Amino acid sequence: MEVEDSITLRVLVLALVVVPIVATDTAAETKFSLWSVPLSVVGAI
Repeated sequence: MEVEDSITLRVLVLALVVVPIVATDTAAETKFSLWSVPLSVVGAI
């Protein structure tokens, strides 16, 4: 079987992870997205 290695799919999934993190952080008025978003990007790479 061939492994799915689509960059577009990975970027879309990363966006689906980052948007709720930022939205939750904004709603809770905290600053956790300052470290959680970069860590999510590193994890996606």
